[in-house]
Amino acid sequence: MIFEGNIQQLKFYLKHLKRDRGITARRIEEIRPGQYRIETGADTMKEIQKNTLEKIRIEKREYKGREFVDIRTYYLDGNEWKPTQKGVTFKPDRLKEVVRALKSLEE
Repeated sequence: MIFEGNIQQLKFYLKHLKRDRGITARRIEEIRPGQYRIETGADTMKEIQKNTLEKIRIEKREYKGREFVDIRTYYLDGNEWKPTQKGVTFKPDRLKEVVRALKSLEE
C-alpha cells in the first residue's frame, strides 16, 4: 500500500490501522519525500468476524526464517485487537490437508 503525506500523518494512519483494524505495519519504505510504501501483510492475512468482540485471523507468517500458517482468535480490548492463546500453528505444507478436512466437514 502506498501512503502520501508527512511523517506525522503517517504515524497517525499507522495508529488508526492498528487500533481500528488490528493491522500492524511490517515494513515501511520511503519511496520519495512524502511518499511511503507500507507492507502490512494484508495479502497474507484473512479475517472472519466471530462476533462483535472476537474475530478469527488466518495468516501466513514467518518466524526465525521459517514460514507457518497461524489460525488464532483475537478479542477487542478497548480499541485494540489482541491475540488469545486459542489457536493453531502449522507448516504451510499441511495447508491442503487442513483445507480438505474443513471441506469434508462442510458436506
